[in-house]
Amino acid sequence: MRITCIALFICMAGAASAQVNPTGRDSSNAPTERANRLLEKYVEDCQRKGTVEGFRVQVFFGSGVQAKNQANEAKSKILVKYPDLPVYVKWESPNYLVRVGNCRNRLEAEKLKHEVSVDFPGCFIVKDQIEPAPEAEPQR
Repeated sequence: MRITCIALFICMAGAASAQVNPTGRDSSNAPTERANRLLEKYVEDCQRKGTVEGFRVQVFFGSGVQAKNQANEAKSKILVKYPDLPVYVKWESPNYLVRVGNCRNRLEAEKLKHEVSVDFPGCFIVKDQIEPAPEAEPQR
């Protein structure tokens, strides 16, 4: 019985060490290499477009004959109340959208939503392509 157990153990150890990648390449870091390539491609695409994924707060959307005028009124109201806040008016058929802010994460967007909800109670957070914040110049 003891010899059978030893023989079985040796066979199992040999089978475990015989697990070889059929391509003959070391695949231990293959997913990391692929992820790095995808990340590099994403960064290049964002640099080319000049935008990154982020969040904005949508304060108005509407369609119809007066939608453009209403969107511009909403924009004016925001610029008067929040002069440092970037405002974007977009037309996505058939709606006009007014969005504010360039938030890098959801927490920033939640804070902004809380701030503007006083004047725009129906506002909500949307994912959007945002303009990245300008990089700070190195201090000397």
